[in-house]
Amino acid sequence: MSSFAGLLIIATQAVTPALVHERTFEPLTQVERAPLSKSIWRIGTDGAAIHAQSTLNCPAQIGEFTGGQATVHDSFGLDVSCSFDLPGAARITIFLTRRAGQSLQDDFDAARAAIAAHRPGGELTERPADPIAGPRPALSASYALDDDATTVLWLSNLSGWTLKFRAFYTDRARSETMEVLAKLNRRVQSTAEVHLSACAAALPRLRNGVRITDQELTRRLSLIAGMSEQPGTENITPLPKNERWCVEDKIDAREAPMLYWRNVANDGADGPVDRLTLMTKEEPPTWLLSANAAASMLVDARDGPGALIHQLTEPRDGKVFMFAYYRGRPSLATLAPLVRSIIAGQTRPVAKYDPATNTVTLPKSAKPGN
Repeated sequence: MSSFAGLLIIATQAVTPALVHERTFEPLTQVERAPLSKSIWRIGTDGAAIHAQSTLNCPAQIGEFTGGQATVHDSFGLDVSCSFDLPGAARITIFLTRRAGQSLQDDFDAARAAIAAHRPGGELTERPADPIAGPRPALSASYALDDDATTVLWLSNLSGWTLKFRAFYTDRARSETMEVLAKLNRRVQSTAEVHLSACAAALPRLRNGVRITDQELTRRLSLIAGMSEQPGTENITPLPKNERWCVEDKIDAREAPMLYWRNVANDGADGPVDRLTLMTKEEPPTWLLSANAAASMLVDARDGPGALIHQLTEPRDGKVFMFAYYRGRPSLATLAPLVRSIIAGQTRPVAKYDPATNTVTLPKSAKPGN
């Protein structure tokens, strides 16, 4: 069984996401930092929180605003936020949410309703919002509050994700707030917008691979896979120099929530690797599905030309565990039950490669799925 530390399970909210966002935004309140899930956020060398699913960059400090409050609103990192505070005067929160069928206008209407619902009995008058420097946002609204303060909402579309800026500022902090909003907007443009646009532009993949069940062929493929991992040879999972990981789908299973990613080059070209990651608080266990050209030549010589051989492996504890081989790239529906079985300890590897000794170990009864 693969080891992992703490599944990331976030209870389903009884209220709409827009209301949850408003509670998170809650200006001028002190919010304690929560430990970041390493399957969703990582901390850069400059202290910024970087969102794995979009590359959204949330700096620890920007202008006079202190950042670092990165939050997850679901179990998969597809609905996140990060906040920036100017104590006693202003707050800015960026929300980034992958849409699930609704339109940007739907999200805008829900956000406006949540602002009103979060101030019961308060009289709100909507007015045009000051624009944020840059080509976005597409939809906006502004509301005057008591004590010479303003709360503002901006929304825009990022390739199927909703980017939402929320800001609260007193009159004396307006100039500084708008300046920092412009800086954050430029950061979004150079990180999440670039990444999500490239992911959206990538052509769909054909996933109809069939698992190889021939025991002897599986053993031979495992030996080839191990040889491909040896130093001085081309790795079985070569990645483009300029590559990115794009979220394709999620596996919403409480016992093993996972994300399915595809690999694409910056120019949109198809990458050779897919991966599944378990949603955990610590470093997530990862299973790689990679094309193996050398193994494909072996099968082509035996069976005639066909689809590339793909292999499912798990790098763990300095070793590479091999679990299955497919003729062609398999679908998520094919892979998910196998990976859940691996996590549960019901499926054992068919081979193991140890780079320390440069050896491939084959169990005596290397039957796929046993």
